[in-house]
Amino acid sequence: WKIWLIAARLVQNQGHRDDARLCIERSCMEVPLKQISICLLEYAKYFEMIGENERALDIMQRVRTQSNAEWKIQFEAVMMYMRMGKFKDAEKIVKESLKSYFAKGRLWAVLIQLQHQRACTQQDFQEVHNTFKQAVNEISKSGEVWCEGARLCLTNHPSNPFFDVHMALKYLDFAVQFTPQYGDSFLEVIR
Repeated sequence: WKIWLIAARLVQNQGHRDDARLCIERSCMEVPLKQISICLLEYAKYFEMIGENERALDIMQRVRTQSNAEWKIQFEAVMMYMRMGKFKDAEKIVKESLKSYFAKGRLWAVLIQLQHQRACTQQDFQEVHNTFKQAVNEISKSGEVWCEGARLCLTNHPSNPFFDVHMALKYLDFAVQFTPQYGDSFLEVIR
């Protein structure tokens, strides 16, 4: 079944959409039931890539319902909603996911990103900071979370009371220490 997913990506990159779909469907037929979410996730991404967003979201919703025990599926759903510009829905999904997966740094980081992206008042920035503090309390060794805290401190906006370059550097030190494999922390240090 995995080879069919690889084949689907290859033929889709060559512009053969119908063949890609057939390969994904074949993979869905051959995959063990425990791993069906992987194939269905690929199917949702296929429809997203060809511009059938409603169909992609429908499949993603089914995958989320079937695979509630997998936090990465929830994360992928959030990312899909973000790519489609559905930021409120993405924020709602990530908040729901954090009720079950409160120890996942990526989920906290994306929530902070979503809140930070729409922040324009002092109250908005306070909400972002509160989420950051809550995330640090839940999962203090997440470099992704510390990097988002640093980004908040680097946002030079008249309504941001948390702008502080020195604090950002401190947070980035933590980010690099906890997750040196992620390049975004290094890019923020350079910035």
